Amino acid sequence: MKLFSADFFIFLFLVFLTQLGFAQSRFPQTGFTLQNSTPNAKSQKVDPQTLATKATACFACHGETGHSPNSVWPNLAGQKEEYLAKQLLAFKQGTRKDPTMNPVAENLSDQQIQEVALYFSSLK
Repeated sequence: MKLFSADFFIFLFLVFLTQLGFAQSRFPQTGFTLQNSTPNAKSQKVDPQTLATKATACFACHGETGHSPNSVWPNLAGQKEEYLAKQLLAFKQGTRKDPTMNPVAENLSDQQIQEVALYFSSLK
């Protein structure tokens, strides 16, 4: 009985490498506004570098610039922030199934989901 595919272990290894700093983020040097999830809360300014560090685990499959290195994984650059957040939440809650994305999204807080969605939506 095979629990995990070789691709899954390659993915985990690549995530590990990005966490060690082998992946350098590339993004426009502009500020982003992160919406606080609390109703009536003021938006806060977020440094692009901070957002990029929140998304480093995604770089292994979706690319540092949001452009996937292969056709198996989708490009995330330029997708709408709300769409990305909704999909990550669906993976987290298990209403959308994917053997790679479900375990990744389960470990994300709502704040991290919003930050990752904002980061990739800001890329071209």
